[in-house]
Amino acid sequence: LHPQVGAGTSKMVLMLSTGGTALSYLAADKLNITYALVYGLLNVVVTPIGIYVMDIFVKKTGHPSYITLLSLIRFILGVLVQLVFSAIPSFISLARDHPDMLGFNPKGICQ
Repeated sequence: LHPQVGAGTSKMVLMLSTGGTALSYLAADKLNITYALVYGLLNVVVTPIGIYVMDIFVKKTGHPSYITLLSLIRFILGVLVQLVFSAIPSFISLARDHPDMLGFNPKGICQ
């Protein structure tokens, strides 16, 4: 499978899954519309620039596998950002507000 085909397929799957998630949050009235619009418009502007730059890079180097490498790096950076800005603060908040729930407590969940 050519890396550009894989990257294109991955983008399509990502677009469909995030679109479905956004619609479910919208239906549940849990979506910050302003944030979603800013984020969406930013992606509409930046994504074509990134695709153009990657196409030039692949043509110059002749190594389409760099797309896979950069996708992996982007994924790892995304995980780190989620850890720093979401998971760790949530864990700290949980530890501060509900220290009894730090361990897995199925009795507390199932009751």
